[in-house]
Amino acid sequence: MARVIHAGVLPLANLEPLPGARAETFRSVNEDPQALVVPADGLTALRRGWFRLRLELRAIEGEVIAPCLYPDYGNGMSELDRIDLPEPDPAGLIDTVIPLRGRLCALRLDPSTTRGVLRIADVSFEPLTRPQ
Repeated sequence: MARVIHAGVLPLANLEPLPGARAETFRSVNEDPQALVVPADGLTALRRGWFRLRLELRAIEGEVIAPCLYPDYGNGMSELDRIDLPEPDPAGLIDTVIPLRGRLCALRLDPSTTRGVLRIADVSFEPLTRPQ
């Protein structure tokens, strides 16, 4: 079994920690909230390949609509590289497979396209082998 790579998120734009709430709880202040995904072992742990991505992305107020990732492979973040994610299941969980096509300089999560209060927690990446 491959080693699971755990990650946290840091608010980048239009997303702020909710005062008095758990560390993983954020308020999106407009329709374009953004967070940086920060692997515990650094971005180099997320090399080129396929990964099983798991995270809790739950709307406490509002809803989660059209979550996605923006990988930066050295030329900035682009719509051309956007990775659309499925909307969370009723428990607020996303469990999906994503491709990464090169060495990352940054990885951004856009958790929704709406205002609201979100819990973003338990982010992990599991490298997949060719047979998987």
